[in-house]
Amino acid sequence: MECSGDDRLQQCAQEATDSGSINKIRDIIFGNQMRDYDTRFEDLENYLKNEIKRLNDEAVQRHESLERFVAAEVKALGERLLQEQQTRATDVETLSKNSEESTKKISLQIEKLEHIQNKETAELRQLLKAEVDSLSIEMQKKYAAQTENLAREADTLRSDKIERIAFAELLVDMARRLSDEIAVKYNIHADASKE
Repeated sequence: MECSGDDRLQQCAQEATDSGSINKIRDIIFGNQMRDYDTRFEDLENYLKNEIKRLNDEAVQRHESLERFVAAEVKALGERLLQEQQTRATDVETLSKNSEESTKKISLQIEKLEHIQNKETAELRQLLKAEVDSLSIEMQKKYAAQTENLAREADTLRSDKIERIAFAELLVDMARRLSDEIAVKYNIHADASKE
């Protein structure tokens, strides 16, 4: 809108001081950028949520895979032990006929196998726990890193937003001063035309 002529100049000065016009000017100057910042912030937040979900899913999959592996190993050890026990039991029956001492030796071997199986099971459980702890620490580190990145991005966006608001306030202040100068000039011209 052009401001020329005394009546038009007065109208422009009036519109520039109107708070609705200031809001319109602010929206025209900063509207697209603020929407762009909001969109970027929302995209970043969605990305981080998806990344955290992916990391959680990956940790769950690893945990389940490890549990399946340990269960299979425990089952295999149990089957081996059962087979050994069955084999030893058969041997015990055969040897018990021959001697009581042979039976004692076989019983000791079975106990030894049970002890080995218990030890291996305990080691597998310990391995599983260590792996789960490692995955948990890794997940916490990734979560902390993603949270830190999000906080850094949010601080950057807030800083940019504050700088834009300060710039907008400066422009509004300049518009007020300019409208005051125009009003003063307009009054001086009106007095001069009367003379």
